[in-house]
Amino acid sequence: MELEFQQVHISYLQCVLHETIVQEESGESIVPDSMPDMERIVDSFANVIVRGKECQGGTVSLTGDIQAGVLYTAQQEDMPRQIPMYLPFSLRRSVTAAEGSRCVVDCRVRSVEARMLNSRKLSIRVGLCIVLQVYEPRDEVCSKPGLQPRWLQMKYEAYPMQLMVECGEKNMLLRDTMSLGAGQPEAARLLHIGARCEITDEKLTGSKAVCKGQLLMRLMYETREQALASCEVSLPFSQFMDLEQEYEEQGLCLIPVITALEAVAEGDSVTVEAGIHLQCCIHQTVQVPMLRDAYATRGELRLQWQSYGMQPRLDSRLIRQELRQELSAADAVEVVRAEALADAPQSEWQNGQCRIKVPVQLQVLCRDSQGQFRGLNRRAELTMEIPAEKCRCHTWIAEMGALFAAPTPSGIEIRLPMALRCDWYGNSELCSICGGTLEEGENCEDGPAVIIRTLEADGDLWDIAKELRTTVSAIQIANDMEEEVAPAGTMILIPIVA
Repeated sequence: MELEFQQVHISYLQCVLHETIVQEESGESIVPDSMPDMERIVDSFANVIVRGKECQGGTVSLTGDIQAGVLYTAQQEDMPRQIPMYLPFSLRRSVTAAEGSRCVVDCRVRSVEARMLNSRKLSIRVGLCIVLQVYEPRDEVCSKPGLQPRWLQMKYEAYPMQLMVECGEKNMLLRDTMSLGAGQPEAARLLHIGARCEITDEKLTGSKAVCKGQLLMRLMYETREQALASCEVSLPFSQFMDLEQEYEEQGLCLIPVITALEAVAEGDSVTVEAGIHLQCCIHQTVQVPMLRDAYATRGELRLQWQSYGMQPRLDSRLIRQELRQELSAADAVEVVRAEALADAPQSEWQNGQCRIKVPVQLQVLCRDSQGQFRGLNRRAELTMEIPAEKCRCHTWIAEMGALFAAPTPSGIEIRLPMALRCDWYGNSELCSICGGTLEEGENCEDGPAVIIRTLEADGDLWDIAKELRTTVSAIQIANDMEEEVAPAGTMILIPIVA
């Protein structure tokens, strides 16, 4: 007879590409005729703007711009001059993915370096760190046992797996005019705006993903008194995203990228217009039917097996730590601008520990006691250690807090809070019974009705019952047991039910 099974369809998104790409863009610029010769470069900066992404026809592509700039000083001038620069970038990757695949990106500046080629010409090099993920829709057909004859014993369980079940996205535009803050000098011209997006609250509410956050910006500008000043402003936002279905469990992760950034500072206020692309990833615990083993107490059983190629998420953690560093800068009396550029996290396993290293470039523009501007560019590294088994790990920077930088008697003290999101995924395939046939045999009346056995080691009742063609429940009833494992040294009665 053919065994009866029910088909269970599990729809989810499988990660077919997860890659961290490091690429550099460079460019050159000429000092305009209206500006004096360069004496030295004191600062350089950059923002990355994602203009578009696409996953189609076996190719995933990303395009954007780098808004860069350089500050330099000229002979016999105290006030730095600014030269803005714009560098386009693009990225293409081939990927084997089905129609309807979704792409999730996280893109940040990892390094900025500018140098003089001569007094009228300079070059700039900007390093980008791009985390690229592609998710393909999958429909796994699993088998669940149906009505079976009583002499067929099955070891069944619903195996919980954390799977990506939906990936959404939404664009939003922010525009507002904000005060520079009490006590701030009035602005004549904006020189640089450093921006980062921070999600402060996220949750699933029925068929909607709801979030609150803010666009945090640090402005450097020229005052009306021809001096440099800096301040921080924030632009709050709230947003919701419609989902394909309702969700009860919390498994939401939002990844924002900046798609547009323009600002004008004048007087005591700044007007900002920014675009943000919200990417929403939802993981849920799905009960996958697993039929681990089967046997018949009579007759001959032939089984068919299937493998599940799913890659469940085993664990997800948000790890917070603060980077502390002191930069050598003798005679620094004021910090005008400070910025941290984080590189791609690197993971390694040793002695049951997962060590994560995050290289960071620290940029500081300061003023010394003589009133001269000095630019510092130093490398640092944040190291975290957490207990973890060696498996496939996706790690990216979830948050970078406000950078604290202040002069000390020996240099400049740096404090930077950071949060990393680490997702661990399983790689092994799971096997389950999906079909089979049972040729019914006759009851065996010549054998013993009960067997007495003393266990030399802990015994799994399933293995004992399978070997002797009886049932686990029969052994438990005969020995007044509730557990499915009998300890070593136990004498048990084994009824034969075939």
